[in-house]
Amino acid sequence: DQELCEGVYGRIITLKSDFEPLIIFQSELFFANKEMSKDIIDPMFRLLERYSSSEFSSDVYSSIIRYFKSNGDTQKEASTYKEYTDQINNDPSILNQYAWRMTEIGVNFEDALAKSSLAIELSADNLPLKSYIIDTKAELLWLLGRTQEAVEIINIAIEIDPNSEYFKEQKDKFQDSIKE
Repeated sequence: DQELCEGVYGRIITLKSDFEPLIIFQSELFFANKEMSKDIIDPMFRLLERYSSSEFSSDVYSSIIRYFKSNGDTQKEASTYKEYTDQINNDPSILNQYAWRMTEIGVNFEDALAKSSLAIELSADNLPLKSYIIDTKAELLWLLGRTQEAVEIINIAIEIDPNSEYFKEQKDKFQDSIKE
């Protein structure tokens, strides 16, 4: 219920000292998202400024990125995503999500490649995640025209998960482009 949430979150913001920082942040995020749904994005950017060095910044960045994506503004989406991964560069999943999204919208390939390499290092103990990050790196290499490297990299993903039909299809796609 939007009205109930608005009332509760409004009360929390009014009585800030009585609540934990997470509850206050969630209340502020609620209202910033509400404004953003009306295409008023400044409150979200002010929230990002206020929480830029806290664990809450991920939620703010994610909201802004979703906003730009839903509006088809790939330029602002890409630049915000890059800024996000420049700030939060120790989470292999976030780095991989950024790198993959850049393959979809066709920008920042070199930066995405560097961040996918970092994500691979960070995911050393998680082989399933690592294999998907390796796939992202292979896709980037392929898009950069470095097809032979892409084949070599996707082979590593196939070694990790030899039953993955998707990885095998990726390898075929890369190899087929060499023949053309």
